[in-house]
Amino acid sequence: MKQAFENAKRLCADWIEWGNHNDCHPPIVINITDGEATDAGYNSKDLINEVDHLKALSTNYGNVIVLNIHISNNSGDRILFPSNVDSINDKAAKLLFELSSELTENMVEIGIKKGYNIYSNSKGYVFNGNGGDLINFLNIGSPV
Repeated sequence: MKQAFENAKRLCADWIEWGNHNDCHPPIVINITDGEATDAGYNSKDLINEVDHLKALSTNYGNVIVLNIHISNNSGDRILFPSNVDSINDKAAKLLFELSSELTENMVEIGIKKGYNIYSNSKGYVFNGNGGDLINFLNIGSPV
């Protein structure tokens, strides 16, 4: 996962620097995963640092947006666009939440129209999502 975010950071930096992309909407990075990061480093610090550097990249319209969705066949509770994960006792869930950006106003509006309980401080994060959540997540995370 860390290596994927390293690649995303390079691609986003190159895209922003190329041409007139500083005057464009910032890139949106959507991480679709089925499990825990295996290359995160001690206490996930390497992964957190990598994603923080990615989210620090910006255009004139804001910073790069990072969204995370965990797809699972587990029967556990789904977490959909939360504003906190204090009640969850899952290390991987908390890490992915921490790595995720807050949703933009437009994303919140799209999510509400799709029937999700999304608020202005909700993050672009889903845990234990299913196929339907993935489709909605992509629609919310990549607004036209």
